[in-house]
Amino acid sequence: MAVSKARYMARRVGILAVLGFAIAGFVSGQVAGATSTKPSVSHYLVTSGDTLWAIAAHEAPNADQRDYVSRLVDLNQLTSSVLVPGQQLLLPNN
Repeated sequence: MAVSKARYMARRVGILAVLGFAIAGFVSGQVAGATSTKPSVSHYLVTSGDTLWAIAAHEAPNADQRDYVSRLVDLNQLTSSVLVPGQQLLLPNN
């Protein structure tokens, strides 16, 4: 059973169109992600005497401190409230 030349070409054009749309969607998604200007987190370097509560009060003075400390713990996967000078913490954006 032979496939007509027109049907073969139509099938190829359809496949190429789908492939083209897939590539264009991927590229536009990558560009949109790369052009985001607001970082999702910032960094904080722990100094002697710092506590989670003091960091929360300084970084988010108008926020509920309990929520901010909870987000700090979750974001940094902390298992203790003990901070070590030199430790890097990720800070959530307000």
